[in-house]
This record gives sequence, C-alpha cells and structure tokens, in this order.
Amino acid sequence: MFRLRIRFVKPVVLLSRMCTLALVVTLAACSGSEDPDGVPTVTPYMPVFSGPWAAEFRSAFRRASNPVAKEILADGQITLAEYRMLGDEMVSCLADQGAANGRYSTSGTVGFEEPANGAGPDAVMNFCSAIVDWDSIVDLWLLTRSNPNREDVDSMIAGCVVRMGLRPEGYTGDDYLGDSDLQVWDIGDWDNLDRMSHRACVSDPRTGLSIYQIEADCLVRAGMREPGYTGADFEREYHNGGLPKANPGFPNPEISIMGECYGDPFYAYA
Repeated sequence: MFRLRIRFVKPVVLLSRMCTLALVVTLAACSGSEDPDGVPTVTPYMPVFSGPWAAEFRSAFRRASNPVAKEILADGQITLAEYRMLGDEMVSCLADQGAANGRYSTSGTVGFEEPANGAGPDAVMNFCSAIVDWDSIVDLWLLTRSNPNREDVDSMIAGCVVRMGLRPEGYTGDDYLGDSDLQVWDIGDWDNLDRMSHRACVSDPRTGLSIYQIEADCLVRAGMREPGYTGADFEREYHNGGLPKANPGFPNPEISIMGECYGDPFYAYA
C-alpha cells in the first residue's frame, strides 16, 4: 500500500550537546572558554544568520541533530539541490526501516510502501523525520522559496487567486485566511482546475502566469511534452480530456508526473 505523508514543522526539544569532533570538522569549530571556577566549557558553533528569516534559521540550526541538516541551514538558505540531498537521506532512512519505494516531492510530501516487517508507517515516518531533521528543513524550504522577503503570505496568495480568476477584485488576505480555515480550497478532485490554480499560488504567489502556462512549463521540464509546448496547448488538451488523471506517488510514471506538476508546478522537476 502506498502512503503519502505531508509533514510540517513540530518543535523538538533536544538536550544540549557538547560539540563532537565530527561537528568541529563539518561546521568549523566549537569555541572554548572557562567558567568562573576555571573549568573549561564548550560553546556549540552557531553561524551568524541575517535576513527576514534569520530567527527561524537560527532556531532550526539550534534544534537540528543531523550534521547534513546543520550544513544545509548554516548559510541561511536552502537550495533545491540541498533539499533533494536531504530528501535522498530521508528515502535511505525509510528503506533501512523496511519501507520500500520511498519518494519525496518538492512540496514536502513523502510516500512509501507500508513496511513488510510490521512496523507502523506513522512510527517509521516519525522516526526518520527526527533522524534526518526533515520537518525543519521542509518548513523553511517552503517558506523561503515562495516568500523570500517575508511579506504577508495570506495577502500574497489572495492577490494571486484574484489574478487566476478564482476570486473577484477586493478579495483580501483575511478573506483567504477565512476560506482556508473552512478548508474551502481542499474541495474538488486533485486535477480540478481551481485546486490546481490554488496550488500554483501557494507554490509561488508572486506569479503572473496563467495556470495553463505554468502547467505546460512543468510538463516540458518533466519530459512529458516537447520544448515549445505552450499554455494554449495544455489548455486544449486539458479541456479535451487528453491528459492523464493525476495522482502524486502513483506507480504509473505519467500519472505521477501529472500529480507532481499539479501539486507544486514551479519546483517539480526543476
């Protein structure tokens, strides 16, 4: 059975740890000092973070126990390559726990087959998330890529859904927040055009492209369509029923690609 998990950050309280030799090599150094009684103490290495999301990076770095996650966080940004590097670690951990066919998407979802050894899928997911520091990285990856300047995200998405034609002019961030609380945006099939448009706005609310062009570009990146395939081509295929139904994580490659492009069109297959 294939299970899909969407994970969000959960604060993790960790015991203070002295810097190990591995972290000294990986992250630069620990600074040494003496307490008032003359006993040497060790201060864990902490990078200097700056920018709109500095406090979140500092907090995530302090909580992280995985050296790879610390290395990713240390420069105050998360690139797509870094995100994929941690995703590969996540898949490897799942495999070690008996969860085969592990995969992750750029929107933070994780899928895998139920372990044959009888381990509970939630327990396996929680174990690997903690080992890899997955939740902290995913949260910051999603926040910083779509809202690098830390603007009011509800207002940004509200403006985007207006441009997409999903709501009339005058629709505000408060209106969007109210709709979200009522789960209005979760209604409809996975490949419903309105839901697809909303996901595009969540993926990157700054866009001014039509949903048709956004999805056409993603299918070209995924290799499902040839370069030169346009938004008009996608619109025609979509309304004529010429595209596969979407299901992210489904074993059929084309169905899976459609699901990835519909779920996170700006970053899937980038």
